[in-house]
Amino acid sequence: MSTSKTIQVTIFAAAIAVICSGATAQDAALYERHTLSDALVFESKDIVGLETEVDMIITGPEGFHLRKSFEAGERIEFIPTVMAQDGLPDGTYRYELRVMGSHGLSSDRNSTQPVRTEPLQGGFGAFSVRGGQIVSSNLAEVSHSGSNLLATNGASEQTVEYGATQEQTFVQDVEIQGSLCVGTDCASSENFGFDTIRIKENNTRIKFDDTSTSGSFPNHDWQLTANDSANGGLNRFSIEDITAASIPFTVEGSAPSNSLYIDDSGRVGFGTSAPVVEAHMADGDSPTLRLEQDGSSGFTAQTWDVAGNEANFFIRDVTNGSKLPFRIKPGAPSDSIFIAANGDVGVGTNAPAGAMHIKRSGNVIPLIESTDNNAVQLRFKSDSTNRRFLAVNSDNQAESQIVFGDGLIQFLGQTANDNLMEVDATSLRVNGAIVSNGMTLNVPDYVFEDDYVLMSIQELKTFIDKNSHLPNVPSARDVNENGLNHTEFQLRLLEKIEELTLYTIQQQELIERQGEAIERLEKRLGELN
Repeated sequence: MSTSKTIQVTIFAAAIAVICSGATAQDAALYERHTLSDALVFESKDIVGLETEVDMIITGPEGFHLRKSFEAGERIEFIPTVMAQDGLPDGTYRYELRVMGSHGLSSDRNSTQPVRTEPLQGGFGAFSVRGGQIVSSNLAEVSHSGSNLLATNGASEQTVEYGATQEQTFVQDVEIQGSLCVGTDCASSENFGFDTIRIKENNTRIKFDDTSTSGSFPNHDWQLTANDSANGGLNRFSIEDITAASIPFTVEGSAPSNSLYIDDSGRVGFGTSAPVVEAHMADGDSPTLRLEQDGSSGFTAQTWDVAGNEANFFIRDVTNGSKLPFRIKPGAPSDSIFIAANGDVGVGTNAPAGAMHIKRSGNVIPLIESTDNNAVQLRFKSDSTNRRFLAVNSDNQAESQIVFGDGLIQFLGQTANDNLMEVDATSLRVNGAIVSNGMTLNVPDYVFEDDYVLMSIQELKTFIDKNSHLPNVPSARDVNENGLNHTEFQLRLLEKIEELTLYTIQQQELIERQGEAIERLEKRLGELN
């Protein structure tokens, strides 16, 4: 029979009489744990559990960490041979069932649907692995001085007699001038050392049972618990709220020194006994604060980390692929980013003079880059026609401006009256001369060089008849299709003017020669007459 079928038959046939690991405080959890030698199975206690989405988180020896999600109504089980292919190393493991969402609860803060204000508790606890097998929790340790026996719970449970005991009741104050040992394993000649009160047996608990029943007197019962009772449970010290069925404080065995330290000024140290601020976290590698919205109140689960190391101070979006949307490098200057009380943002300044103020020495070059060569835009959004760039001096006075109106771009000087140039859909208007200069301008004075080959008038006529435009001048079709380079076009027009000048000079020379010839002919005719 497969493991899954074995689990199913075992549970629903109630063939295993096991109890949920943990103290009474776990009764408020949505799920009850069943421990098999090859699996952990969790059953819902009520309809809420059946409609709840859960993440199972398991941590253990050698850095073992597992997180698996279960949909509402899905069987919640941990099978080491399936989820850990190499097998589990021996040791103690901790598990938590983290509620990630519940059907019928809103995931939208603006929704009118009900939102649970108290988080749902899936349950938590521990189990042990020995020889690759999960240690069964249906064993209880027998309390017997000097021995370490185990007895099986159930009908065949062994009863161990310790001899006659006698209860005593004191109706007055009791003073003990010496040490006190309480528990079934206390010896008749106990060596107390410096211990004043010693609790000595295999299940050590101190319970505070408040019997207040009237008025609004506080009446919660509390308990100090040392270690789980179940086989394979946690080595832990806990403060339990018995009345509320919760465990607000737990310290695991072998936790390092100064895991939590509060000094005489109320400063809290995590990993340090010398906190220097209100909350001081010390660690050898990237001390981190995790903010996890776990879905237990109906909102979408989301996890953020705030951390720092020698490379960055950063915020990590754990839920979405551990992206780092915000980072600061060590050594970044003061006021690298500053947000004023009115919402103005300063970059390099703590006194922003506008909604965004960038201040630094040297070249200041804001850069907008497209990583995929897509569109890059800088937008001015307003129904007003006063959308503009301003160039100001050190006294914050405008020296020049570019105004982006509705279908109009204006280039201004210090004021709106200094209208240097306007561009709209129909024209370009310049208040002043247009000057084009540069080393690449090929001014056509070469036309006047002796080696310049000038087309004859007849060749020019033939070209015009064939092409309907002057040589080396773009046709109307070229201009419509490819646009017009005004500088180049002006130079070509100048070339045509210079060629026309040469044609005019040639014609003038021809006219003068013809005039001289006519004058000679007229003189000879006069002599003949």
